[in-house]
Amino acid sequence: MTDRAARRLAAGMALASVILLVVGLVFSALNDHHARIVGLVLFIAYPAIGYTIVRVLPRNAVGWCFLASSLLLNAESDGTEVAGYGLAHGWPDAVVHLAAWFQSWAWFPGIFLLVTVGLLRFPDSALIGSRWRWVERVSYAALIFWTGAIGTATAFVPARRLLSDAAPEPSGGLGMVFKAGEWMFVIIFACVLASLVSLVVRYRRGNLVEREQTKWVLSAAALAILIELVLDLGGSTAGHWPDWVQTLGEGVGFALIAIATGVAITRYKLYEIERIVSRTVSYAVVLIVLAGLYVGALLAAVQITHFNNVGVAGATLLVSIVAVPLTRRVRRVVDRRFNRSRFDAERVVTAFAGRLRARPELGDVPIDLIDVLDRTVQPAHAAVWLVPSSR
Repeated sequence: MTDRAARRLAAGMALASVILLVVGLVFSALNDHHARIVGLVLFIAYPAIGYTIVRVLPRNAVGWCFLASSLLLNAESDGTEVAGYGLAHGWPDAVVHLAAWFQSWAWFPGIFLLVTVGLLRFPDSALIGSRWRWVERVSYAALIFWTGAIGTATAFVPARRLLSDAAPEPSGGLGMVFKAGEWMFVIIFACVLASLVSLVVRYRRGNLVEREQTKWVLSAAALAILIELVLDLGGSTAGHWPDWVQTLGEGVGFALIAIATGVAITRYKLYEIERIVSRTVSYAVVLIVLAGLYVGALLAAVQITHFNNVGVAGATLLVSIVAVPLTRRVRRVVDRRFNRSRFDAERVVTAFAGRLRARPELGDVPIDLIDVLDRTVQPAHAAVWLVPSSR
């Protein structure tokens, strides 16, 4: 397939995924599943990122994984909504059963492709070694076996049973096929774990560019996990979150992973990851400290002034005074830890400026300047051209 044909196919897959997404939005609204609408809207990041990657790099396997996953997951979501609506409004049994059957298995290949093949082929579509090809082959075999087993076993299960929260559990020979598919999760888990290990190995062996690319994905994944933990812990301690909050948090987490993958592979603003991480941590720390300081000052003011306007104004004034110097201090400490290159570059430039003020020998300045450039911006080539004096 030529690059032009690959781009056209990618555009078609992305368009089909968006159409399925719109269908899912319509049926979610008809079923009054308004919380799902938020997640579906955010999921548009997956076909968009997949098409962007393939448009720039037509042979990149990760982009194709995003496109295939978005098609499968959107189709699975449509199956759930269409089957539920069809059951409630008396649609033909064949249509309802087909939609329910499709949603019973289509979710798995959509997720499994990304967490195995997507990780193994990230970022340049090449494996890190010939031995890892066996992991990819076993992943494909497990994917085909599980999909075939579960798809075959659930083909004769009633639609209401497939749409319920309970496991389908077909009887007879189909039940044995279903159990075989469930046992395949042992191999599936091993494949996912091996794919994660390959990402770590790639980071340790990779050059500067590959490490920066991996940082983007790992940072987004860590943030998505943090969002999920906040949702789970907050829901267990403060009561159940509204459904739209839970869906919004999970949708944002998945969208961040897709966007980070697109940035990493296309190398758009690739070297900004340290700056983004340091700024995120800095402002999070400043926000927490200022919130704690404001609450403490407000409680103290309540005890002293019995909650009049003077106490509230005093607490607000204290926070506004502390905010700027605290932000500077926290940013410096966080940059030293997370954005070390920027912190070291500032120190090198400051030291160079101090040496210039000391009036060094003119012949030493070009050498010193080249050294500063190499240690800060790390150019591939650098040279200093001195214009001879006209005198």
